[in-house]
Amino acid sequence: MKVKRNDPCPCGSGMKYKKCCWKEQELKRSEREKEEIRKRREYAELINKPESELTPEERDKLNKIHSSRFSRISLAQAAFAPWANPFGITKPRS
Repeated sequence: MKVKRNDPCPCGSGMKYKKCCWKEQELKRSEREKEEIRKRREYAELINKPESELTPEERDKLNKIHSSRFSRISLAQAAFAPWANPFGITKPRS
């Protein structure tokens, strides 16, 4: 069950959640969201770069992203197959 802002804080302090632990939880959630956005932007930059222009480090990073969620696939498959794209980002059409 989700704790609402005006509920008693689950830490047992006797204060309302919004006056006790809510801000801390919001900061943690905000940091996780910022990290996810950063990862999506980085992935979008890599996937939109022509394969011939990728450095070995970028190629490794892209393969690491794909291998962490999927079996080995080519960059071309990842760019155009929605099921193979971990963040749902596709290459722009020319």
